[in-house]
Amino acid sequence: MSDNKIANALWTETLRPKSLNQCILLPRVKSELEKGLIDNILLCGTPGLGKTTIARILCKQAKGDVLELNGSLENGIDIIRQRVEMFATSASLFGGGFDDLKVVFFDESDGLTKEAQKALRPLLESTWKSCRYIWTCNYLEKIIEPIQSRFNVISLNPINSSEEQYLIEQYTIRVKQILDAVKISYT
Repeated sequence: MSDNKIANALWTETLRPKSLNQCILLPRVKSELEKGLIDNILLCGTPGLGKTTIARILCKQAKGDVLELNGSLENGIDIIRQRVEMFATSASLFGGGFDDLKVVFFDESDGLTKEAQKALRPLLESTWKSCRYIWTCNYLEKIIEPIQSRFNVISLNPINSSEEQYLIEQYTIRVKQILDAVKISYT
């Protein structure tokens, strides 16, 4: 993208990472994500850490069909019954081999009602051979324990001062790259 187009665009979208290698990830998070979708994944942490970006990258890496939903907008039990169950239990457009897993991506899953989460429990168990689920949330405490137990919960928040310092250093490098790309001087 030309420098002028970047300067006049919404930076969060035009400069959004396209691969995991472009994301600023703590080493413990990166090692979990590099395993791929061997489990259902629940990405949690404060806003702005890249949960949605990471989830979308994982969805693009999947070879099967993807259903993307927003738990803040589509949060009731009817969404589970009408959209998720139908998607997860139907035949795939692709080959259907283990590498062709379908993916249900629920962004902002902490917006799902408790009833919707409860309705998902048996679906998570019955579709494990053909479907993986990726959830993002800001507030892990809003996800019921029986759901959490069926996911690899990955917190993007730093857990100690060393991780916090690592993120600060990486963010500083990224900000400098962005400012240089749009030709903004800084000190």
